Amino acid sequence: MRYISLFFCWFLVVFYAKAQLPSVEMRGVWVATISNLDWPSANNLSVKEQKNEVISILDFYEQHHFNCVFLQVRPSADVLYPSKYEPWSKFLTGEQGVKPKYNPLKFWIKEAHKRNIELHAWINPYRIANSEKEPLSKDHPALKNKKWVVNYGGKKYYNPAIRECRAHVENIVSEIVSKYDVDGIHFDDYFYPYPVNGEEFPDSIDFIPYKRKFQKIEDWRRDNVNKTIKELHATIKKIKPYVQFGVSPFGVWRNKKDDSKGSETNAGVTNYDHLYADVFSWMQKGWVDYVIPQLYWSRNNGAVPFEHLTNWWGENSNGTNVYIGHAVYKLGNGKKDWDSVDEMIQQININRSDRLTSGSVFFRHEHLKQNKFGFADSLKNSIYQYPALVPSINHQKVHTPTMISELKQKKQYLKWSYKNQKKQEVKGFAIYAILKGGEKQLVQILDKKKIELSDINLKGQNALGFQVTAINKFNNESEGSNIIWLSGV
Repeated sequence: MRYISLFFCWFLVVFYAKAQLPSVEMRGVWVATISNLDWPSANNLSVKEQKNEVISILDFYEQHHFNCVFLQVRPSADVLYPSKYEPWSKFLTGEQGVKPKYNPLKFWIKEAHKRNIELHAWINPYRIANSEKEPLSKDHPALKNKKWVVNYGGKKYYNPAIRECRAHVENIVSEIVSKYDVDGIHFDDYFYPYPVNGEEFPDSIDFIPYKRKFQKIEDWRRDNVNKTIKELHATIKKIKPYVQFGVSPFGVWRNKKDDSKGSETNAGVTNYDHLYADVFSWMQKGWVDYVIPQLYWSRNNGAVPFEHLTNWWGENSNGTNVYIGHAVYKLGNGKKDWDSVDEMIQQININRSDRLTSGSVFFRHEHLKQNKFGFADSLKNSIYQYPALVPSINHQKVHTPTMISELKQKKQYLKWSYKNQKKQEVKGFAIYAILKGGEKQLVQILDKKKIELSDINLKGQNALGFQVTAINKFNNESEGSNIIWLSGV
């Protein structure tokens, strides 16, 4: 049976290698900084060592044709950049509030964009510390504003019910978007904390003034989170309309047994009922540009089946971009469904076949880098053999760049000119090869206006000609230029 499984995986890889790959598709990875999980690998590295690790990580994803990194820039109410609102992260220097000798976020953005990789600033909105006894820096806002803080499950959180806490998170996001060339702001699945058995979240006193407006405390909690999401979306779009705002919620919104709009699942925890995150409404109201549901289950999981949930999120997206979060960390975990690369490849296949989902994000870097069962190699050599553009923001397609007026071949170079127009600032260019058989394949993304023909990586295929498009910061793509047909092919 093992040989049959290996043969099937080989067949899938060969199939992807021969099939035309999508030119628009999210290919992302989460890079966790909390507890030094992914980066930096330790909290006592020199600046040079930290920078070398950044370069190594981004080189890996450039080589594997990824187009987005979700970097955790605020792991526990501390940050990876100079801020007037919160202290430096202890995961950089070993002590919260101690300044490193460079700006990590600025360096990450520069190096990511150099490789045509987007960087989304991943933020946990409410977590302060993973232990009530964890020391905070002397100027930490949680110490200055003790009424903002609640203890629950042995951890510290900002209270989502307090307007000043929401304003604090809004200030953090505004600071990042205003000062840095990030491509997105990204929230994970932690809104109200996951339930702790036998312990009630301590906000009953805060609820008292709102009892007339809300019949249940749960409705009030959801309203608190809704306000955070709505206000943040408006804030981001006011500063930079092209900066995306997205969330990666727990994989189940609600079970159908509890709500006719829910999924055919039997999840013990849901976004709506336990985390008070009404992601369904956020998609319906256009408060998020994308969602990445964490579908960390196999296709054979009876309670929460992967394929059904993929379909549910796409069908209920209301035009919101849907990318699927994959549990690459489960490969090789000793359970039957995860004892080969087949499960992960089949999940990507399901995702690609669903017209309402637009790509994949993998949790997390360290596990993907391990290349269990050769999965990373499969991405590089076949599934992600060619590059892909990040999907555009659906409701911002009005901002479309003008097409390149003339593409020319001068000796061994392709050259073109382009003039940016207001609100349509171009960040790069996509080169398409016209292959034998007539199909058009995206083969290169770059930020300059010429390229030597020998530098275009065709992966062993012969091109009959080339065409170029322009991409702006909304990830909208222009119409194709004229085609340059090659002689002698």
